[in-house]
Amino acid sequence: MTVRAVIDIGSHSVLLLVAEGEQPAVLAEQYHITALGRGLGATGRIASDAAARTRRVIDSCLATCRRLGADQTVLVGTAALREAKNKKEIASKLSESPIRVLSPEEEAGLTRRGALFGLEAGDDAVVCDLGGRSTEISWPGGKQSLPVGCQRGREDHLASDPPADEEIARLRARVRKLLPPPPPADTLVVSGGTATALAAMDLKLAEYQSAAVHGRKITRTVLSKLIDRLVTVGLDERKQLAGIESGRADVLPAGAVISDELCGWCRRDEFLVSARGLTWGVWLTSTSDRLYGDGHA
Repeated sequence: MTVRAVIDIGSHSVLLLVAEGEQPAVLAEQYHITALGRGLGATGRIASDAAARTRRVIDSCLATCRRLGADQTVLVGTAALREAKNKKEIASKLSESPIRVLSPEEEAGLTRRGALFGLEAGDDAVVCDLGGRSTEISWPGGKQSLPVGCQRGREDHLASDPPADEEIARLRARVRKLLPPPPPADTLVVSGGTATALAAMDLKLAEYQSAAVHGRKITRTVLSKLIDRLVTVGLDERKQLAGIESGRADVLPAGAVISDELCGWCRRDEFLVSARGLTWGVWLTSTSDRLYGDGHA
């Protein structure tokens, strides 16, 4: 039975999926915060220490792929590797294996496929993948990439710790300005680390459990309470809140605020959390050689 693996090199985290069969049967699923895109907005470049952190994680992921006998391993990059002035130099430092840097449209389409896989959301759902430096939105017949995410939102707008009310208001205004006219939708699905972290907070998980957060419904009432908890304490106290990984505590307030704006834009009082996303979408599509076509970093 063929074993396929996907490594998603994101702006804030690196994700690994190794699975076999057509169902599929998951052999390994990992999530590592490396903050590859930290400071990118100020300098236009990916920092060498961020690249070194990310390289160590990628090497570990590739070792896992070899140990599990992966017949095919696809490495994909997203916003940080699209935007950085030194993206070609950094990509060569991250791995000797080719990295396919996805266009915003490719990322949105693949993420949609992965996020909806195994989720009872309906084909007409609006899917928002809230990443570190961008948010990919897709709906039937449309896709759009917004240059805002939890990492970029914090760096560009939330300078104080805890963030000031006027800073949060500026972030909300920025998101509203970027959003397109809302499509009709019965369901809003949000994927990415922010969404799963909010679900973990809501469930007060001592240890992250993908199966527990996948399909979790977050109402705006619950979201409002979570935002209040996140923006009224400093970073050190935020790291102690149940369900929050210490590496995400700095960017989660921005991600939570953006999530609330997505609900308002979509005119929904709740959203479904998808613990799946780009890695799953690439895995489901990786039988096609087109993922290794033009567009390498």
